Amino acid sequence: MHATSLAVKGTRLDQTRRRAKRARLLWEPGSELGLLIGEETSEGSGQEFGLGPATPRSLGHLVRLDWRSGSSVAVGDLWTRTWLSPAPVDGEPGLPRMRPGVTAAGTDETLELEPAGAGTGPAGSAASADPDLAAAAAVYVRTRDLRQGAGVHLHDVLAALADPDATTARTAFSTMLPLLSRGDLLELAQQVVADERLVTTLARLFPTDPWTTRSLPDLRTWLETRGTGDAPWRTQKVGTELDVLWSAGPGDVAASSGEVVAFYARSQVRPRRRVCVVATARNEGVYLLEWLAYHRGLGVDEFFVYSNNNDDGSDRLLAALAQAGVIRWLDSEISPGTKAQAKAYAHAFSVLPDVLDFEWAMTVDIDEFLVLDPATSDGLADFLDWHAARQTDVIAVNWVVVGPSGLTRWTDDLVTRRFPAAVAPVDAHIKSISRPGRILGSQPHFPYTTERERLAFREATGEPHTWFTSTLAPHLVQAQSDRPTTGHAALHHYALKSAEEFLWKFSRNRGGRVVATDDAGMALTLEERFVKRFLGQFDQDAGDVRPAVRATVPHLEREIETLRGLDGVADAERHVTEVFVERSARVMEAYRTRLRDDLGDSGRELLRIIDEEGSAHD
Repeated sequence: MHATSLAVKGTRLDQTRRRAKRARLLWEPGSELGLLIGEETSEGSGQEFGLGPATPRSLGHLVRLDWRSGSSVAVGDLWTRTWLSPAPVDGEPGLPRMRPGVTAAGTDETLELEPAGAGTGPAGSAASADPDLAAAAAVYVRTRDLRQGAGVHLHDVLAALADPDATTARTAFSTMLPLLSRGDLLELAQQVVADERLVTTLARLFPTDPWTTRSLPDLRTWLETRGTGDAPWRTQKVGTELDVLWSAGPGDVAASSGEVVAFYARSQVRPRRRVCVVATARNEGVYLLEWLAYHRGLGVDEFFVYSNNNDDGSDRLLAALAQAGVIRWLDSEISPGTKAQAKAYAHAFSVLPDVLDFEWAMTVDIDEFLVLDPATSDGLADFLDWHAARQTDVIAVNWVVVGPSGLTRWTDDLVTRRFPAAVAPVDAHIKSISRPGRILGSQPHFPYTTERERLAFREATGEPHTWFTSTLAPHLVQAQSDRPTTGHAALHHYALKSAEEFLWKFSRNRGGRVVATDDAGMALTLEERFVKRFLGQFDQDAGDVRPAVRATVPHLEREIETLRGLDGVADAERHVTEVFVERSARVMEAYRTRLRDDLGDSGRELLRIIDEEGSAHD
């Protein structure tokens, strides 16, 4: 057996230096199987070779080898039957990984072995200096023999977990897990959740994996206490130790063995309630009550609201709403460089057990309102039950983008009343309503599942969701639909609002962006392309959307007053409004120079509109 350093040479990956390009490959001459191990380098760890975040270098990945001339080899994934690609993937240069869809190894999938040298050569000769390598070599032989014999089964994986040597147990478990049948994966996950010792063992073997240390233990505890009559938690902290979640996805490749087990464990939970909302909110306090009241009136059973770094008084309002039992508030601490929305969705759909109590989860933002067609369904429950009867896993709902309607200033009135004008009858972009137990995680627009699963993805009309005409990047194509429609349902998206609120929106980090602010706590992220978009939509009017909103939730004002009547909510709302008015004035002043000097003719035109309206109000 040989241990060889694997490096990427002469490929497009060499155009970037963002990632390490090295791993250790265990192999035998003439063998079609090898064991790929992440190798620590000065640039990073083995995660760059598709081994997942926070993966110790000793973890193995059994691979198929396709030998080429000389020292060239293509490395294939036995789980997905795809090939390790050194080419840029999904617009992310420098991330070699098993690229879904590549079913035959080509030039771009050819890797080069390092010349003989340190760490290269017969594995036995290196074992004395590297005990991890010796353990990996033993696992390789064991797994190869099993695969060439009766195959790898559940009892083999459980035996691997019981190995007294932690390195061997860890490596064997990660190597064998992808070789299990789907039935064995489901049984393994069920046994893990039912056995505290197995949960503890996985957490000990993989101490940096959030799915072994948080997801599985939390799921076990939740299942034990579910249905006991205890009041559910209402406020929860999500610490920076879980920031790693955002970089684990989105994508259809599980980030670790722990995430695979957690997914199959979560998939077996039977929901007892119908629908929840998972949303992220930062500095959106002035819009919160209307949005909550609307979706409560629509029939949503529960709200999981993630927020971070609020400085508009929202925390006070969120706390009052949580205390009153209206929402579950997840206060997420975000370290610099973390994408708050990506972390929130990863936490909700791969760590938080509570969402599994719901048959459906809507991932919508605070500026989005689901509108139903009364001619095709009798409310939200009827709409969802109709899709459930069609064995749907994900419902794609098209946007109707509602424009600024010619408004320049915020007023203390309902969003759904202030802005009547749609920009166009329908938009190709979609948002999703998904079955939480069927998905691995979610992007802002659509969910994803593991490599072995398939989602039944349908339009709101019940037709299959297709995206052949999508104009988006490859990893985002599903966020648009070929046949945009408002039939059955639409999502009214009040994205830009008035000119004042447009600037406010770009003074705070948007959910999918990395956290960054200036010294004054503002993130002045406005770009000229967004100003052009605002100006292009400013006076557009493709029809009045207000009748459809009123038809969906006819008693919105009464719902809002019910919320205001809850203890502490009205006072918190007044505080949020006062902070918004003061902060918005500072934001507009801070943006004046940028609009005049840095954002071209479009910036100056927006400034002119704001100043003219301001003069009219004086």
